[in-house]
Amino acid sequence: MRDEVKAHVWATVEAMLDAYCRRDVQATMSYFADTPELVCIGSGPREKSVGHTGLRQGLVHDFADTDAMEVACGEPLISVAGDVAWVATDCLFTVLADGETLHVKARLTAVLRRLDETWRIVQSHLSLPFPPEE
Repeated sequence: MRDEVKAHVWATVEAMLDAYCRRDVQATMSYFADTPELVCIGSGPREKSVGHTGLRQGLVHDFADTDAMEVACGEPLISVAGDVAWVATDCLFTVLADGETLHVKARLTAVLRRLDETWRIVQSHLSLPFPPEE
């Protein structure tokens, strides 16, 4: 049962990343809890959003700066306690922006909550611990 729950949690994160790479604002937002407590933190000094309105603004900004994206994630570390789960994984983003392709190593952490039997992200943090590779 525990492995099945972890699989559902990871499927939510993977689906969100897929929607993000498709640059689909609405689909990406559907994997986040629609709650004022939602917090998403990115790697830039202004990349912090609170609530769905802040998330939407952040996604629109992210997608305006890119032409295409792909992501590959490593094996996730997932823990579950009741209706709360947390995830950590290393990712490699391949980003096309202004005609240049960048390979960006990142670390993603997320906290998810089961709401009406569906896992939703309530907090996320993406850090860039390494400089971009060209």
